[in-house]
Amino acid sequence: LLSTFNMTLLLENVEQLPVEFGDSCSVASNACIERADYMQSISLDPGTGGLTLVYQRCCRTPAILNLNAPEDLGMTLVANIPGADQTEEANSSPSFNTPAAAAICYGGSWSLDFSAVDSDGDSLAYHLCPPLNGASPNNPAPAPPLSPPYSDVIWAAGYSQEYPLGTTSTFELDHLTGNISVQLYQAGTYAVAVCVEEWRDGILLGSI
Repeated sequence: LLSTFNMTLLLENVEQLPVEFGDSCSVASNACIERADYMQSISLDPGTGGLTLVYQRCCRTPAILNLNAPEDLGMTLVANIPGADQTEEANSSPSFNTPAAAAICYGGSWSLDFSAVDSDGDSLAYHLCPPLNGASPNNPAPAPPLSPPYSDVIWAAGYSQEYPLGTTSTFELDHLTGNISVQLYQAGTYAVAVCVEEWRDGILLGSI
């Protein structure tokens, strides 16, 4: 642990996002998506080996079907800053084009855009990764966050990293475009994690 930072969340940095179900799918739903941006400029020396940024929070909604006891599971969010031994040039992390939360109608075939952009022009590769557990009901916002390594979430029976929607539904991720093809046959709330890696001249700089 090198440093910890606290950021103030300003009300103007909180917004409600529309829940779009795609195509002409029309359903009555109380689903809502809220986005909150914590923003602050911090100067750090990545040195050799780079830096790992970590944010942890508990807990998840008990409505999640594919996790075991989700109300007792937190989440760990990780981003990497490459060190001088990895690149001497400036680097920006990839930024996802759409909010992480998404809504689809079950019973049909749907496509979700989980692509990202990299302002440096680095090559991006996508893969399914396990949602990471972090924090706990007794310590919902650890400060400082706990140290790595971080444990994966505990999948409910019938679900896994390879089959986050279960074996009766399909979930295919294009490793080059980040596009996801879904056929979902059980309504519910699911936890899914997509990681994007940034590569430059054959060197892995980091992932989110």
